[in-house]
Amino acid sequence: MPTSSIRPIGARRYKTHSFAAYDTLVDTLTATGTMTTGQVQDLVTTALGLTANLWQISHPTPTLARLYAQEPRWGHAALDFEPHLTRLLQATATGLTARAASLQDSSRT
Repeated sequence: MPTSSIRPIGARRYKTHSFAAYDTLVDTLTATGTMTTGQVQDLVTTALGLTANLWQISHPTPTLARLYAQEPRWGHAALDFEPHLTRLLQATATGLTARAASLQDSSRT
């Protein structure tokens, strides 16, 4: 639902619940993993953006699906959602933790 269509009281309730869910997710991932709170927040932000984009791409409209069938070289656009999202999030998490380790190492010298 677009947030522009939420009335002021509904907007407060929506944001209260969405931020509570976000905080719970970040707290749980931070407590059970090796990433810092900031790293987890960056990973969750990346996950939200990638999920929205990749879901659209991997679930083409019937018109696009027909077009991809007619033009197989364009079919790569209708990618397999879960493996792509997993690979990109793993790469992001690896990059976030490697960057932190690199910064830590450089501060010691």
